[in-house]
Amino acid sequence: MEGKSKEKGSLLFKAIEQHTSPPKMTTGLSEGQTEEENKRKLRKASKCYVYENKFNVERLICKRKDGLIQKYLVKWESYSEYECTWEPWFHLPKIILDDFSTPKIEIDPDTLQEISDEFRTAVQARLSQRVGSHFYISSTFDSFRRLFHNRGTEVQKGRKLLQRDDFSGLLLPEDWDIFVYTKLGEGRAVSFPIKVTPTLRWSKNAIE
Repeated sequence: MEGKSKEKGSLLFKAIEQHTSPPKMTTGLSEGQTEEENKRKLRKASKCYVYENKFNVERLICKRKDGLIQKYLVKWESYSEYECTWEPWFHLPKIILDDFSTPKIEIDPDTLQEISDEFRTAVQARLSQRVGSHFYISSTFDSFRRLFHNRGTEVQKGRKLLQRDDFSGLLLPEDWDIFVYTKLGEGRAVSFPIKVTPTLRWSKNAIE
C-alpha cells in the first residue's frame, strides 16, 4: 500500500500486490472475425466448455476486459505466482466470482494481524517525518477487497476515500493515527478522509 500524510491534509496509500511475471493475454477477436461472430462463439463456449483438467483456485487477484470477454487473474492453489494466468469468467465457478464481487469470507487472523501491524508501522513512520508524503504497504488484493468492501466513497475506478471508522476492520490501537514527538504532547495526526488506491505491480525484469 502507498500512503500520504500531511500535518494538514489527507493520507493516501496504495494496496500493492507484487508479482514476478505478467501473464500472457490473448486477443478477444481472431483474425478476420467480426464482433457478432465472437459473441456467438462466447455464448457457445460459456455453455459447452469442457475442462480437460480441473485446478483449485487459491484466489482471484483482479479482473480486466479482453475484447468482449471478462477475464480474471488467477492464483492457483499449490502453484507458483510465476504461473498466475488470466482466465475467462466461464472457466471459473460462480461461487468464486460472487465472492470476488461481494466478499463473504473473512481474512484469516494471522494475515489480518500482519496487515494491521504493517499499516500501523507505516502510518507512524510517515507521521514522524516532516518531509515526504507517500508510503507503500504490500497486501494481496483479496485482503484489500475484504477489508474495505462497502466502506468509504469511491472517487475514481478502484480508488476510495476512507474515514477513520472505515479502518475498524484492522486491529489498531485507539491512537494509531497520532504521533507524539515531544514531552509536552506536541505531535502530528492524520487528517481524514484518506485516499486509498490499489495497484498491481510487476517486476521490471519480467515485462514481456
